[in-house]
Amino acid sequence: MSDAQKEKTSGSAIGGGATAASSGTLIIMIANSLPQDSLYKIALLHAAPTITVIIGAIATYLISWVKQHLARRELEDAVSDAKSYMVEMLKNPETSDGHKNNIRQKLEQLESVTVESKLSAVKKFADGSKITNY
Repeated sequence: MSDAQKEKTSGSAIGGGATAASSGTLIIMIANSLPQDSLYKIALLHAAPTITVIIGAIATYLISWVKQHLARRELEDAVSDAKSYMVEMLKNPETSDGHKNNIRQKLEQLESVTVESKLSAVKKFADGSKITNY
């Protein structure tokens, strides 16, 4: 696991743990507000640890998923912006032919890297591995 992946995972785990602790505290507070002889109070007090673990796991997963989604979106936006800018420069009549050739090469490199990255993600998916940011 790379340092970046460890950092993402630990951040998600911390967020999930904080969510779980907060939800566990809330469950106990609700249970303690019920009458002493309430069956709901007894059930909530006994179920609180299990519910807390489940909520923590779900929160950790959701935080991780949102972070991955946002990172993927940021990367796709950056690629799109770069491509749009290069195409715009190619259409500019004031751009020299030499510069346009350089831009075409950079555009081809960008498209090649993008295709390879997406192909790699498809291969990982087909192999049963988790898709990472591309």
